[in-house]
Amino acid sequence: MVKFRCGADAKRGACKRIVKAERAKCYQHKVKERDPAIAGLTDENDNFDVDKFFQLTEMKQEYCSICKKPEEWRSMKHCCFEMYVLSSLGRLWTFRENRLLKGSNKDAGRYRTFHLTDDNEIQHRKGIHTLQGSVYF
Repeated sequence: MVKFRCGADAKRGACKRIVKAERAKCYQHKVKERDPAIAGLTDENDNFDVDKFFQLTEMKQEYCSICKKPEEWRSMKHCCFEMYVLSSLGRLWTFRENRLLKGSNKDAGRYRTFHLTDDNEIQHRKGIHTLQGSVYF
């Protein structure tokens, strides 16, 4: 009986998990299909379309209380959190539940923290200041 290996790049060389077919990937290295809600919010260059986001969520644009600039929304797909969208004012939208997340102030001192699930279904606790730094800078 022939055994096939995943072979995907891993931290310590090629993955050696056994898979059912040649060139197949194991559960950890499978390329997931994009969620239809996310796919509808991106343009042909895979950039996040804010206008479509506001139409889908029926939210209203907010403005910064200090500088009066409109809040900017960006996808978190580059941080391995494709199902989330972050605003420049610290609001976080999840497509898993189609709502704004509240977060908590327990763990990061003065900063609000969120429990997020990445694209590999692993949970992480992140502060809003960390998320905004990785998405906007």
